[in-house]
Amino acid sequence: MLQSISQLTKIQIRYFLYLQSKKVDIPQPKLDKNREFASVPTMSQNMYSGILKVVYDAGKSMEKKPALYKNKDEEGLRDQFLFILETRYEGVTATGETFNKNGKTDIILKYSADNSNLFVAECKFWKGTTEFHQAINQLFDRYLTWRDSKVALLFFVQNKDFSKVLETVKEEAKKHPYYRKVNNHKGESSFGYIYRLPNDEDKEVFLEIILFHFDQK
Repeated sequence: MLQSISQLTKIQIRYFLYLQSKKVDIPQPKLDKNREFASVPTMSQNMYSGILKVVYDAGKSMEKKPALYKNKDEEGLRDQFLFILETRYEGVTATGETFNKNGKTDIILKYSADNSNLFVAECKFWKGTTEFHQAINQLFDRYLTWRDSKVALLFFVQNKDFSKVLETVKEEAKKHPYYRKVNNHKGESSFGYIYRLPNDEDKEVFLEIILFHFDQK
């Protein structure tokens, strides 16, 4: 037990020091001088892609280090990703279990200058197709406002047949009523889509569904 704790601490310290040397500064929003009120800052596609890559790379690395995921609940696994994101970007705060719209979502990245949302993510253990659709409903129906346009769902898969789960996700994601189209799958277990908001068919939302194989054997 002590050896596992020591290993976990060493891994986190090394990663923290690495991230501190790689912090990314997001540009200040450009204000239209002809408008009295500027729109809230929105995250660029480059930054969104960068965040997804950080999450994806971190999760793949965790798959190789059971001490980071074994016997952890959703909150414990969420905190591993939150720890990485909150040390990654200048001018951005990363928080967990944060109230947004009608509930508390797992991860929110906010622009520090005005506290507006840049990125929203929810974390779940994989429990089959029914709960997969429920997770999408929960994210879109309860947590997203009209201004939340770049989001992610992270699934922690304990099933032995990980490949089958990935195929199931690619099939089921297109069956959801909010689905619009595929948007550039970024990896073997990172799938990009464009969905719509429940009450606004013209409002597009970028959704990345990322799965990690956290085998409990």
